[in-house]
Amino acid sequence: MTTAVQTYKVGEWIVHANYGVGKITGTERKTLDGKEYKYLIVEALNCKYWLPVNKTDVDHVRPLSSRANFEKALSLIKRKPEILAKDYKARAKQIAERLSNCSLIEQARLIRDLSGRRLRKKSNVSDDDVFYRIQKRFIDEWVVATDIDRIEAEKQLEEALQQSAKKIQD
Repeated sequence: MTTAVQTYKVGEWIVHANYGVGKITGTERKTLDGKEYKYLIVEALNCKYWLPVNKTDVDHVRPLSSRANFEKALSLIKRKPEILAKDYKARAKQIAERLSNCSLIEQARLIRDLSGRRLRKKSNVSDDDVFYRIQKRFIDEWVVATDIDRIEAEKQLEEALQQSAKKIQD
């Protein structure tokens, strides 16, 4: 949980829990209910959104992760997956709670655990959609944050998931 207001500048990259990685491309003032507010304009890969300058301390926005954090995340992905709830509604709630946490480590845990579910049991369309979406966001951020080649990032993630899969059988 963020405790202090984070200040971001034009040209910086950030990560949003819903939109993924995006670059701050400018600022804009907008009037709502007769009051003027300042917003950061953020260009994500598939959309543009406005982030209120005075609300950059929210838990669903954070700076890009470091190379060291990606190494920790990959190490976590290589571990044995945790079992997600069997009941669809309970699992959907569990996944939604984990998705609302914007941390890279939580994303890594979710990628690992959804991959494990797919191997243990036939997954459903909703679980698969979350798995592919969070995996793409993880790679998108990794590419921007560390200048790793996308194909190399995909390869390393797949290798980590394979190591995790072997631990299910142990």
